Amino acid sequence: MGDEPLVLMEEMTSKEIRDRVAAGFRTAIIPMGSIEAHGEHLPINTDSVVSRRLSELVAKRLGKALVAHTLPFGHAPRTQFAGTISIPVETVLDVLRAYLGALHRDGFDTVVLIPMHAENFQTLALFSPMLAMEFPDMKLIPSLDVASMIESRNAIAAEHEITSEEAGWHAGAAETSEMLAIDPDLVRMPDAHRGYLGPSGFGRSLPETMRDGWAVLDPHGVMGDPTRSTPEFGRDVLNRLADDLASLARGATESKEAE
Repeated sequence: MGDEPLVLMEEMTSKEIRDRVAAGFRTAIIPMGSIEAHGEHLPINTDSVVSRRLSELVAKRLGKALVAHTLPFGHAPRTQFAGTISIPVETVLDVLRAYLGALHRDGFDTVVLIPMHAENFQTLALFSPMLAMEFPDMKLIPSLDVASMIESRNAIAAEHEITSEEAGWHAGAAETSEMLAIDPDLVRMPDAHRGYLGPSGFGRSLPETMRDGWAVLDPHGVMGDPTRSTPEFGRDVLNRLADDLASLARGATESKEAE
């Protein structure tokens, strides 16, 4: 395991977790992913892989924080390709409730939620106030919104001479680069191809995708150009997002302590 302290709870024993909490590790980070097709070049657990790695980076920046097990499923109604598993929003919320209850029992008082799937961002935006009311003794930090994440990605893309359209928002250059930085063996670059480069659904309504899925924009569900991907771009994006999220978490925690 090396000399670096563990931050992933899934790799720790129950005693190690209990001892860390007793030593002041009271912040838990929940990565939120999905099981969803990401073109023909990325695995269906891409969102989970990225959110888990990003959560690790945030935990190390925060110090006394641990990464809870990745919540691997999400609501993915617009991805109708093979391998995709979409679960109802109500089920996502029920799992989060059980999760938060377990963390509260174990002594955690702050939970940072890090989604890397659009519908998970939307679920948290709508329902995190309700969850906070159900767990008044815990500070819930629902992470960046999806627009802020994409803005940060696009800023880094420009530094790498990649356009925002090429960076994309689903299996494009940004997401593919992140996966190259995390685990290049999971990326099938020979199968990567340029996808939809039009306006994103975050800037305008895309009702056609709600009716017929992402395939109406690109037959493989790629939003961006993964052929422009590099691991350097991916590392820079992950570090920028980790910095942003750690700063957000610190600010929320300090405001809680000041109350």
